Amino acid sequence: LTIKGEQLGGYSAYLNNVFFSGVIRQLDTQLSGYTDNLINGSQIFDLSYWKRYGSNFGERYQNMVVAHLGSSSQADDYAEIASCNYSFEQNETYTLSFWAKGSGIMRSFCYTAKANAFRTQIIATNGKYGAGHEAENAENEYDLTEDWKQFYFVFKVVKNTAINHTILFRSINKANVYLAAVKLEEGDNRKPEWSPSIT
Repeated sequence: LTIKGEQLGGYSAYLNNVFFSGVIRQLDTQLSGYTDNLINGSQIFDLSYWKRYGSNFGERYQNMVVAHLGSSSQADDYAEIASCNYSFEQNETYTLSFWAKGSGIMRSFCYTAKANAFRTQIIATNGKYGAGHEAENAENEYDLTEDWKQFYFVFKVVKNTAINHTILFRSINKANVYLAAVKLEEGDNRKPEWSPSIT
């Protein structure tokens, strides 16, 4: 696909061509199911939007900053990797996706500090908890391998009386975790493709 001599073969064109960004978004949505990333700064875990814990952020994967939390740096049975904020809506469906590798188990959460205020139902995932599973705080678990793998987690918000929510990634039992390219999007997308936020 070419617009005014610009070859639009991937999201590098999207990132570099601000003038045509709206056109590209519409075309991508129609042709490949692309949707906008609802969370900011995930390419570099930008501190303006993300909280970094004890992880190392010096590596890159496909031009994305990697959050790496090694086993030796963890004193407890679980440890936070990175988190950001987002306000989820009642009855909406979302897809959370990311790339990860390592060894052991990692978990993701979308939670609120208000008790019994947020509950979700899994629609589809390649994580541990299967379709139909309901849980507070949109929790899911992932078995890591030595090769990079994209994980996705499609869920519907079935209860929400809270305003503020946190998306959190956590290492379990001192797992060695590499995390990159986090994306949250509206709707059910089982073949997610990372993209930047446009806000």
